[in-house]
Amino acid sequence: MIEAPRRRRAPTIAIAMVGCLGLVACSDDDPSRTLTVTIDGPAEVEIPAGSALQVELVDISVADAPAAVIDGDRRIVTSLPVEVVLDYDRREIDGDHMYAIEARVEDADGNLVLITDTADLVLTGDRPADNTTVTLVGLT
Repeated sequence: MIEAPRRRRAPTIAIAMVGCLGLVACSDDDPSRTLTVTIDGPAEVEIPAGSALQVELVDISVADAPAAVIDGDRRIVTSLPVEVVLDYDRREIDGDHMYAIEARVEDADGNLVLITDTADLVLTGDRPADNTTVTLVGLT
C-alpha cells in the first residue's frame, strides 16, 4: 500500500505567527500617541455665545517657570461636555516629569468664564495616558 505524502503545515503556521508578531512590533514603533480629554463643567453656568475653549497638555515640572505646552486645542463652544483629542510623542515624555491638562473657557470679549482650578495630572506614573476627564469651575 502506498502512503499519501504528509502535508507539512507547521512552517506555514510559524511563518504566519512571525508575520503577525512583526506587525505588532511595527505598530509599537510609532511614537505618536493621543490623549482624549473630556472637558466638563457645572450645569448651572451658562456659556455665552461665541465663547472659546482652550485646552493644553503641559509639562509642569519646572517650578517658577511657565509650563511648556506639548499640544493644545482651541475651539468655539456652546455647551459642555466637549471631547478634545491632544497629540504627543511618547519619546518626548519624561517619566520623571509631571504633565497636566489646563483648560479654560473665555467669552467673545476674552473674559474668563470657566477654568481648571486643580492640577489634572496625566501621562506619567499611574495617571491616565489615553483618556481623562477634566472638570472646570466657574468664577465666584
